[in-house]
Amino acid sequence: MEINEKLQSLINNSDLIVAVNSAKELMNITSRPLLLDEIELLKKNGNRSDNWENIRVVGEFNGEYIRDNYFYGKVVLHEFTGALVKLRNYSSFTSGIYRSAIGNCIIGKDSLIYECKLLDNFIVSSGAIIFNVGTIASKERNSFGNGEIIPIGPETGDLAFPIFAEMDMEAAIFILNSSHSPGTFSEYVALYRNLLSLEKGFIGENASIINTLSIEDSFIGDYAIVDGAIRISNSTVLSSMDEPSSLIDGVLAEGALIQNGCHIKKGAVLFNSLLMEHCEVENQCRVSSSVIGPNSALGGGEVTSTFAGPFTVSHHQSLLISAIWPEGKGNIGYGANVGSNHTSRLPDQEIYPGEGLFFGLGCSIKFPSCYRKSPYSIIATGTVTQPQRVEFPFSLIIPNSYGERDIPQSFNELIPAWVLKENMFSIVRNESKYKMRNKSRRNKIVYKIFRQDIINLMIDARERLKNVKSIREFYCGDDIPGSGKNVIREESRLGAIATYDFYIRYYTLYCLYQRLCELLQRGKSLDELYTPTENYEWNHALGLLQSNKHNFSTLKSDLRELIACLEKIQSSIFNSRLKDFERGNKIIEGYERYHKPPSHEMFIIEFKETTKSLITSIEDVILKL
Repeated sequence: MEINEKLQSLINNSDLIVAVNSAKELMNITSRPLLLDEIELLKKNGNRSDNWENIRVVGEFNGEYIRDNYFYGKVVLHEFTGALVKLRNYSSFTSGIYRSAIGNCIIGKDSLIYECKLLDNFIVSSGAIIFNVGTIASKERNSFGNGEIIPIGPETGDLAFPIFAEMDMEAAIFILNSSHSPGTFSEYVALYRNLLSLEKGFIGENASIINTLSIEDSFIGDYAIVDGAIRISNSTVLSSMDEPSSLIDGVLAEGALIQNGCHIKKGAVLFNSLLMEHCEVENQCRVSSSVIGPNSALGGGEVTSTFAGPFTVSHHQSLLISAIWPEGKGNIGYGANVGSNHTSRLPDQEIYPGEGLFFGLGCSIKFPSCYRKSPYSIIATGTVTQPQRVEFPFSLIIPNSYGERDIPQSFNELIPAWVLKENMFSIVRNESKYKMRNKSRRNKIVYKIFRQDIINLMIDARERLKNVKSIREFYCGDDIPGSGKNVIREESRLGAIATYDFYIRYYTLYCLYQRLCELLQRGKSLDELYTPTENYEWNHALGLLQSNKHNFSTLKSDLRELIACLEKIQSSIFNSRLKDFERGNKIIEGYERYHKPPSHEMFIIEFKETTKSLITSIEDVILKL
């Protein structure tokens, strides 16, 4: 699908546009003027108005539930039945309007408005709650922050990026990767913005606005919770009964586009940013001019001019600036400084982290940097990296420890494939965690780590490690392309080649097993085994098998080799956790009282059972052959 088609599809299927159109219908609903006895009752109950003729009602009107208010401009009141309204964590109150100043508003059936100092030019839907609020006001025409252009990547703003509330990862990546300017998409963004433009602000059905200082020019969706917020302005908060969003406890949001199921709390600050569905931002975290992918969690620290993909995590005081990271699934440790903020000449350049990259405690990453071809790598605690391009998947970068050797002191040590060899537990656990924690309904999330594109990166890395001109104790600079400003030990080179070999082989054998299962289940002839299919992954694996001169005579031995691979991976996962346990037990007295040994860890137990079941299935296939 082309980007323009994608954007048109988003417009055609927009829930926000549907909601705005419903709001427009409310503005045109038939109403009647107050009767004289109704006016008298309102006056008796302490209400005042500049002009009672401008106050109109819909349905059965009962002024008993409207007390001590000041009305000005044109106000439409729907009926109040005295229904009990339950505040978020408080007592129940009777629906109605009490002790508030209201002008140019439409107030829905059985809503509750209590002590709102100013409610101006808003639609308040049925069942909504406004309780102890300062100002809720809107100008006569706004689009709630949609269609704004924000700078992604370089601080100079050269990569301008249009954002709108219902943008998904696919559309965002289309736009990000486009060689064209945002003008290419301006027609569609302008159309979207125009279609959701509204003459009033909006508070959806059963939404709650409690103990909040200010809401301006904003769209607050159904069942959204705003409690204790400082200010929400020029923002869109998408929400629904089964995917409610919340902004609570000192939140500040300006120009924020917040999708369903997001939770912003504990002093978080949002400026001109898009949070995709089911994100969490908390603990004074500051997010500005950024797009954050679904299922991400940010706490503390700062994220600026960044496009972060799904499952991006930072729970600590850290800096992530000018990062283009659509693959996401990474982690930013406490004190990590990802972005040396300014050189002596120019503002920030940018960084392209790879999928699943882990920035360790207190590391400092200088720009420009690119790790896109180093997915699931780790930059270790306290490491200071130089501007560089590193292209080795599943690697570890650690500080220089070479003393007086003839190696630049600014260089670090790169250990390719270290994560696969020494920390396979983290890879398997992450893959499982993404599946378990995914709440996104509108974005396709790829969980599988051993897949075609990453395997190809491993193949390429392996070949560069093999093709050294001469054997040395250390390699750096141009000795091995893609090593950046790091050195690679000879023992690390040999270990990485063997590790990449093993997992590439594991991938191809597992794909072979899956293809055999498919053929056997469908009663197809094994003659079709080497026929390309519509399954791109199998075609890729088939190419790798054929390059190794695979044939029918090796099928059984190949599957037995797959079983051996699975057993080795299981052992590697167990041993990596055992190493952690034994180290903790050795250092901390009584460690075993509070930490389970690997044999008792639920994930280890479940993985062992899954592996056992898989091996049984492979053995069945061998018998059928």
